[in-house]
Amino acid sequence: MTCRSCFASVLLSYYAFACAGQSASNAKSDPSDDSSSSNQTNGLAGTDGGTDGGTSGGTTVCKAPAVVSSNPPSCPDYLPGPTECPEAGLACEYDSCAFPTWGAYHLVTCTNGSWETTIERVCEQAPACPLAPPVAGGPCNEALMHGQPCEMRNACADSLPAYCKAGVWEIECTETEPTKLIHLDCPTYPPTLGSPCCPRWYSSTCDFSEFLENGSAASAGSATGGSTSAPWMPMGPIAECVSCNPSSWVWETSDGCE
Repeated sequence: MTCRSCFASVLLSYYAFACAGQSASNAKSDPSDDSSSSNQTNGLAGTDGGTDGGTSGGTTVCKAPAVVSSNPPSCPDYLPGPTECPEAGLACEYDSCAFPTWGAYHLVTCTNGSWETTIERVCEQAPACPLAPPVAGGPCNEALMHGQPCEMRNACADSLPAYCKAGVWEIECTETEPTKLIHLDCPTYPPTLGSPCCPRWYSSTCDFSEFLENGSAASAGSATGGSTSAPWMPMGPIAECVSCNPSSWVWETSDGCE
C-alpha cells in the first residue's frame, strides 16, 4: 500500500470508529456538510432521513404555479420603476398576491413618457408566513394563514407550498415540475453520509478515492493527532464512493465506482 493510500485508510478508519456509536437518525440529520444544498429544507424528501412531511408517502410532484398575464405585449415582463415607457396611456398590471411571493398589486400607466404607479395595494388575505422557512410537522397558527400556503424548499431548491392545518405545517408534494435531470459535477469534497442531496443534480456515483489519496494528507495527519492547516475537514462519516439516494434524497455509500 502506498503512503498516500495509508493516509486515506487512516482517515476513513478514524471517522468510522468515531461515528460508530452515532445513531442512524443523527447521521441522517447532520446539517453541517458544506457540500449539501444551502437552502432551508425541512421535513422533506432529501432531509431528516427522507421524511415526507405530511404527504401520503414517497415522492409526489406538484405542478409549478401558472403564470397568467393579461397585459398587452408592449408591457414589461416585470414591474417597472419610474423609467421611460413606450406609448402614452399604456396600462400594465402586476399582481404578486399569490404563492410564493405574496407581495402586492400594482397598476402602472405610461404618463408623460414615463411609468407612473396608478394603483398600489397590499394583498388581501395574505398569509403571515414566518421569517424562517416552515418545518413540515412543526407548529403553526392557522388563524394567521387564511388558508394560504407559505414557501418551503427541498434539497433540489424546489418551491413547495406548505399549509397550516390543525396547527401543524403540512405539504402536499415533495417536488415541483419540471423535474428533469441536471447532472452537475460531483461535490468538491466528500459529503457527509446521510446529509441532504438532490438526485436530479448528480450522476449515479461520485468517486472520491483520488481526492482522499492525493488531496487530504493534511486531514489524515489531523485524524492521527498531527498538526494541520487544511481548509477542509470531514464533519461526519464519509466514504470513497457515494451516491445520492433517489428515494431518501441523502448521500449514502455505493459500490458503483470502478
